Amino acid sequence: MKKRTGRDNGERTNPRAGPALLALALMAAPSMADNAGLTVGGTVSFRKTGTIYVSLVTEEEYRRPDLAEHRFSLVLVPTQAELRAGRMRYSLQNVPAGSYALRAFQDVNANGRLDSGIFGPTEPWRIYRLRLPAFRAPRFDEICFELRSSTSSLDLDLI
Repeated sequence: MKKRTGRDNGERTNPRAGPALLALALMAAPSMADNAGLTVGGTVSFRKTGTIYVSLVTEEEYRRPDLAEHRFSLVLVPTQAELRAGRMRYSLQNVPAGSYALRAFQDVNANGRLDSGIFGPTEPWRIYRLRLPAFRAPRFDEICFELRSSTSSLDLDLI
């Protein structure tokens, strides 16, 4: 003998339940999409000429400087107008919520990397944080921030 379920069992169904569930799912979808694909951006200010590299990195990526490309990185070539203004906008798309550090440098000698000397970087650079430790590279926990929503105000002044 077959077991009867659902409508076969004599249970009543609400004909409005389907559209109501669909409406709830659609209302939840934008918030799920926002978390999966946040936008991070701002303005980079600079005083010299050269390509600008911007990277949004996780703790693992921050600890491995040998990684040539990070998931969320940009290579920006300033236009003549941007060179005259000494600033340009950047934007990283589809970034998941999480803990990140933001860093940038300007490659003034066009070798594709941040050059360093005995006292630290010799090219303009910046890590997004108000204060940096003196005489050493900062730890990730000192410069990270939690990204929970899109932002366009992470400005970097390369010095």
